[in-house]
Amino acid sequence: MNSQPKKAETLAKKAKKRSQRLILKSRFLEFSSRFWLGTGEILVLLLVLLFNFFLLWPFFGREDQTNIFSAPFIPILANVSSFFMPFDYAVRFWLLVFIIFFPLTFYLLIREISQQRLIAFLAVLVASLPLGIFLPLRINIGLLGEDGAQIASLTLTALACLFLFRFLRRGGFKMATATSFMIALTALTSPLGFFILFCFCWALTISEMLLSSARLKLARFVIVFLLATGLVSFWYNPKFAFLIYNSPQGQMVKKTLFSLFPLAFFLTPLLGVFGFLLFESRPRLQGLFVAVFWTIGFFLLFLGAGLKLSSPVRFLPSLGVSLSFLLAILLGYLSTYLKTLSYLKQFSFIGRFRRLIILVVLVVLAISFLLIVSKTRKDFVEKEQYLVLGLETVKRTGLWEIRKRSSGLVSDGIGFTLSLSTFGLLGLVRTKLKSNKSIKD
Repeated sequence: MNSQPKKAETLAKKAKKRSQRLILKSRFLEFSSRFWLGTGEILVLLLVLLFNFFLLWPFFGREDQTNIFSAPFIPILANVSSFFMPFDYAVRFWLLVFIIFFPLTFYLLIREISQQRLIAFLAVLVASLPLGIFLPLRINIGLLGEDGAQIASLTLTALACLFLFRFLRRGGFKMATATSFMIALTALTSPLGFFILFCFCWALTISEMLLSSARLKLARFVIVFLLATGLVSFWYNPKFAFLIYNSPQGQMVKKTLFSLFPLAFFLTPLLGVFGFLLFESRPRLQGLFVAVFWTIGFFLLFLGAGLKLSSPVRFLPSLGVSLSFLLAILLGYLSTYLKTLSYLKQFSFIGRFRRLIILVVLVVLAISFLLIVSKTRKDFVEKEQYLVLGLETVKRTGLWEIRKRSSGLVSDGIGFTLSLSTFGLLGLVRTKLKSNKSIKD
């Protein structure tokens, strides 16, 4: 018969296992909490990208048959890729790449504004929902409609706003240059995307001006947009800019602004007083200010464009992005409010089973999210034509056709001269920016 182990041997084995666990734990503790937080953040973003890739996978391997461009960036990428795939397939490929990576750039922007990873993650999650004016609308307009360039520009818009936000706060020649180039790249992707970027950036600038150093930050805003305008002058020469202004897109923007002009007399003072009283010198509320003004602004642009043509839907993707940020902010405030409720502490079982309750809530949310995906994914995957609110798209002039019409010795000469002169101005801007001290948060 096998003899029973002695008590000393059993204790020795337990002590050895305990020491091994302590050694393993100490090795993990060698990594800082910042390392683990960053690793978790990267994993979450990878999951979001994989989720978007899963939703958009059926659209790969098809040719683009609807998009017409007024700016060269996407066509240039498609031409470079034409060595590996036909041009129309390359256009669809690059549009999908921009749509898939939008959550990443949007996350970086929201995290910078709100200074909270949770709010940024919630905003990205809402914006990626295959429901309503979120992901399905971007797919309808970008892949099945004619505004693919505008949808692609949203990915660049988030980066441009991120760089501008940092430049407004800290200044610096490198950040000014990066912001100007990113704004210029957005303009070279979509003229309408450039207008939408201006709206996003203007709200960001106002939010920063309410905090401190309004004149300096306004000057920085003007500087980067002037530099960006100069950089893209080789493409948007005077004649081409005039043609864009008289195109359906340009007429839509002009009609929208004129429609909203009477409302400006009432809304501008009201929103100005509202913003000043609630958000002036309150950096913690900056995210709420930006989200509210983005949502109100693009909702007004949507209404101001009118309902006779399909043009109003061209502002809906930006409204969906703004609304996702606003919903994330409100959810974050709701979570903070629930944590501070004193009467919840009276229920001892909440504290005792807190982890279990959180796990159950997360499981319910995950199941609900998967049900939404399974119910809605099939709908927008199987669509073969673009219809939103029963309104059909309007045919627009193609990229190379309108560019050929705008070519001319004088127009091209003025455009290229302005672009080359802008590079010379960068040296002057560098000297000016060095004299400005960085603004601390």
